[in-house]
Amino acid sequence: MDAQKAIIIEKLKALKLSHLEVNDCWSSCPKASNYCGKTDDLPFEERECECGADAHNQSIDELILLVQNL
Repeated sequence: MDAQKAIIIEKLKALKLSHLEVNDCWSSCPKASNYCGKTDDLPFEERECECGADAHNQSIDELILLVQNL
């Protein structure tokens, strides 16, 4: 991989989002580490993202794959 691709990939990785965490844990995304809502008893992998971070990060991963395959 050339230097330009590596720079683009690093910049794309920096655009990834974490799940929304707020002081009121009931209002945090179920995938946030401080979530205490009704799905709190589910394993982390089974919780549904409600803040859009999973969809956003999936798009970033797809862009990274496209850049890698240029």
